Amino acid sequence: MLFDRLTGNTTSLFQLTPGNLYLGAKENVTTEPGFFGWVDDFKVFGQKFNPEEIANHAKATLVGLSGAYQGKWNSIASTYPAVSHQEITTLLTSNGRTSFPKYVAYHEYTGDDIAHLGSIPTGAVSVRESILMPEFGFAHDVPRPDFTNNSFCFSCHDTGLKGGLGVEALTPLTGVSWVDDTRRQPSQPFRIVTGHIPQDWLHNEVSNQASRFGESGTHAEMKLATNEYVLIEEWILSSQSQTQSEDRDGDGITDRWEEQSFGGLLTQNATTDRDQDGTLDIHEYYLNLNPNNPSDYFSSRLTIDSGSVNLSWPSSMGVSYRVHSSSDLRNWSFVDIVDDVGDDTYSMEEPIGGNDRMFYRIEIIGKD
Repeated sequence: MLFDRLTGNTTSLFQLTPGNLYLGAKENVTTEPGFFGWVDDFKVFGQKFNPEEIANHAKATLVGLSGAYQGKWNSIASTYPAVSHQEITTLLTSNGRTSFPKYVAYHEYTGDDIAHLGSIPTGAVSVRESILMPEFGFAHDVPRPDFTNNSFCFSCHDTGLKGGLGVEALTPLTGVSWVDDTRRQPSQPFRIVTGHIPQDWLHNEVSNQASRFGESGTHAEMKLATNEYVLIEEWILSSQSQTQSEDRDGDGITDRWEEQSFGGLLTQNATTDRDQDGTLDIHEYYLNLNPNNPSDYFSSRLTIDSGSVNLSWPSSMGVSYRVHSSSDLRNWSFVDIVDDVGDDTYSMEEPIGGNDRMFYRIEIIGKD
């Protein structure tokens, strides 16, 4: 590749004039060896695209690879220049989304429509939404997010344009849920869908389709579960309550809390402690603590009064605890299960008994 980017105030890289256009090596020219191979498409664009759009033109989509990923796409990603990975990382960081050590344009050219959002390789994570639509709050029963600061949207929309391409199409409508918003973008599906859904029509929505209609199986088995019609946003988008409780990576922490606290889903889980304060991230989620502040952690208080030990700790609605006691820190005895606790400080009393010393351990065991 002779060029992969153009910066500065220079003349156009391509000056198209009548004559021969050479793709690859020129005949009898040894100073510019060029490229030998099969060319399926040759495109020249007069505008700047983001990395996902560039991948799409190659019939691919960008995915992020974590440092632990060891699949075949890792070696392909290693052939990309470091500046390409850094450019995507910078973009994702500016969008407030999770970045990765490497990225690759996931593709499959052995057949049509094989590589899509529903067939992302295990261990890889799509960054398409994080690049094109980083706004939070996609739910069918709340107003559409504000897209007026979305640069991807402004690749088509502009002031004064008509037919859904004006800036007003990017603004939320107060009090109007997304499912009831009749405005359509030119590339959006029709608002009302009837009949049976074609196989593989919406690859990345299969899980939501299945959960909504109580079905399971492959894309080919997904059919419209009504004899009348369905509103497309209600079909492919979760409700606000589902969005708030959704846990796509299955670590017990809602996606919404992870995205707000960590910028994404991959870095933290049920066994990590982001701020190293001794309280696991999942427990900080249970107790509404700040997982990025080492001064905000789970703690308890012990006082002795009239022959009894009083244990107290701040709790949160629905969190359950298991309490043990020990006189030597080696052998522990079960004391009680504490559940059905509200958003307040919980207290419990235990008799001192005949021991001259006693230790207590409070274990967070779950949240309803």
